[in-house]
Amino acid sequence: MSSHLASPSSVSRRSCRFPKEDRLLRRADYVSVQKTGAPFHGRYFLVIQARPSQRPHPRLSSMHPSGTHLSELLRGRVGITVSKKVGNAVRRNRIKRLVREFIRRNRFVGNNADSVIVAKRSAARISCYDDVARDLGAICTRMGLS
Repeated sequence: MSSHLASPSSVSRRSCRFPKEDRLLRRADYVSVQKTGAPFHGRYFLVIQARPSQRPHPRLSSMHPSGTHLSELLRGRVGITVSKKVGNAVRRNRIKRLVREFIRRNRFVGNNADSVIVAKRSAARISCYDDVARDLGAICTRMGLS
């Protein structure tokens, strides 16, 4: 198994979350990343990564409950986009579930930079999680996240 892929047994139950703090939630956030970010192409996905910023997260206070300032804990956020060109709602939702699973298992959110994962038309041919993990894992390696 490659170094950028986590095995299901190596991931604790607590780390298998994808909380709101780690997600892009507003359209303005998606548009900002897509306008200013650098693209990384894979077979099934395009990952657009914005430059790392020192921005405070709008939904968080300045201090973490542990007493650590949030600028030390701040991580980037991730958004997932799957257009109707990829397929019907069932197919699009399956692709989004598989991408979220990759994010949870591999702690994709990192380096204080927001990212948008865009599924290409070829994503309609994804048959299992391994296809997603292989493609996004290779992109992560090029991005310097692994």
